[in-house]
Amino acid sequence: MSEGSGEFLPPVLIQDETEQSIGPENIAPVSTVEMWDFIPKEIPLQAQHTAMICYGQGPVIDKESKTKAEIAGQNGKKVQEEINTWGRTILVAAGYLIKKGLLNGDVFFSGGQTGGSAYQAESELMATGMEQVWGQQIMPEERMHRKDTATNTLDNLALTLNTLDKKDTNTPLGNEKLLLLCAGFHTSRTKIMAGLFGLQNVTVMSAEEVLKLMAHDSSVTQETLVNATRYLMPEQNQQTNPRQSILNWIDERTDPSKLGLDRVTETDTPTDRLARLEPASYVGGGTNIGQRYEGYTQFENTQGEEAKDPVKVRLRNENKFTEGLATIPENWIGYLSKIEKNDRLLHIVQNLRSWKPSLLEEFGVNLLDNPDTIRTKLAPYMQEKRRYVSLDWTPWGEETSTTVDGLLDFFATIRQSS
Repeated sequence: MSEGSGEFLPPVLIQDETEQSIGPENIAPVSTVEMWDFIPKEIPLQAQHTAMICYGQGPVIDKESKTKAEIAGQNGKKVQEEINTWGRTILVAAGYLIKKGLLNGDVFFSGGQTGGSAYQAESELMATGMEQVWGQQIMPEERMHRKDTATNTLDNLALTLNTLDKKDTNTPLGNEKLLLLCAGFHTSRTKIMAGLFGLQNVTVMSAEEVLKLMAHDSSVTQETLVNATRYLMPEQNQQTNPRQSILNWIDERTDPSKLGLDRVTETDTPTDRLARLEPASYVGGGTNIGQRYEGYTQFENTQGEEAKDPVKVRLRNENKFTEGLATIPENWIGYLSKIEKNDRLLHIVQNLRSWKPSLLEEFGVNLLDNPDTIRTKLAPYMQEKRRYVSLDWTPWGEETSTTVDGLLDFFATIRQSS
């Protein structure tokens, strides 16, 4: 079956014909639009992705106290390791996207020993959690990769691309169909990183938005939804309607326009619908990033890393990390030296020159340099010459906001033209 044939893959869903699914009639109405029909019942081949990267959010925490594992384990306390609320959301969403047929390749779980060197890697806990919710048949073991040695998100992206280059030698560089799944507040930074690494054909999805769609998808069985609610919110009493329970957990505001549902038409293609899973920038001007999470009720009733005040700090830090990518090239450019495939490194360098012609000159890099020379020149900016953004909280100025918006627009233009 060729990609352009117009034929469709049969939907791959968890479905037990002997079990009665909870359908749309059990959900409080939110509009005249049938939200459960927003999900394409069948996914065309061209909507498939060659790989999915699931970005961990760290740190690994103690299940009881919700504090970082190594802190909870002080004084000999026994720690039960758990990934935090964002990691749980991501892995449930990942299983759903796999079941809907959006992935035709490998899945990469990102996350090292963020709870401390004595505790399990976040990536291992994410892979195990996805199997707990969706079953071990969700993905063959040889197609699940745990990137547990990466020190940060930049490091992980470089290591993941190296693995993909060893598996896929036919796809033109930059045109790999990658699905990047992360927390909603992480989407802008994820898009910028992908662009800086020369990736032109990526879809960045917010895990929270995917879960809303899953809750409204009547093809997902009650058993699966119950498994998901037990995993997502183990500390809460489960409601009899797991669909509504999931929506309540992410504070669904009964506003269909947030998913573009008021714009659904009969002529929408699955690609159009898929694009709506890419939310607009959560970053704004550096002051509004927390507003979307103000009403997320699970942060009102928990503790440790998941309490409301630490969550606000997390969101503000995300703003500052994004600022570092946009305004401090010494913050990220060193990680290009970890790219192993020469052609990919040269492709990235050419792409950066298109964005900012003077950037390479600032680091003494010439387009005529061979790849090893480029690596030698950039490697020091991964360690001793790396510059970090200050996490002292100050809102973005106009220049930073303009730079971030310009980057997002530039990389979006490249993706559209590729």
